[in-house]
This record gives sequence, structure tokens and C-alpha cells, in this order.
Amino acid sequence: MSDSQFTIVLGALRSMEQKLDLRFMAVYNRIEKLEKRLNSMEIKFDHKFEMMDVRSEKTEYSLDELDRRLLKLEPQISIA
Repeated sequence: MSDSQFTIVLGALRSMEQKLDLRFMAVYNRIEKLEKRLNSMEIKFDHKFEMMDVRSEKTEYSLDELDRRLLKLEPQISIA
């Protein structure tokens, strides 16, 4: 293989490497976005599940106790 052919092949390989880097970065960014979305959905689900628990047990608690339980949920509500 001549020097000029080697240079052409090396340039093509570098170009392919750059394209793959861009694709991997795009895939990585997409994965990060999906992870963030999944985390926010999990927080919302946890909140809804806890609210269901409060509703299902409401006959067992006084109004003051329910207020205290709801206050514990407020940080999650503001995140969701």
C-alpha cells in the first residue's frame, strides 16, 4: 500500500470514528433523557401510590393524622 493510499484509508477511518462518536453521544444523551423521564414518572407513581394508601386507610386515622401524612408528601408533590 502506498503512502497516499494509506493516508486516504486513515482519513476515511477517522471520519467514520467521528461519525460513530456523534452517534454514540446522541444515543447517550437520549438515554440520559429517558432516565430522567423514568425517574420523574417513578416519583409521580410513588406519590400516587402513597396517596392511594392514605385514601384506603383514611377511616383508621384522625384528620390531624391525615394532615401530618399529607405534609410528609408535599416535598414529593412539588418535585412531580
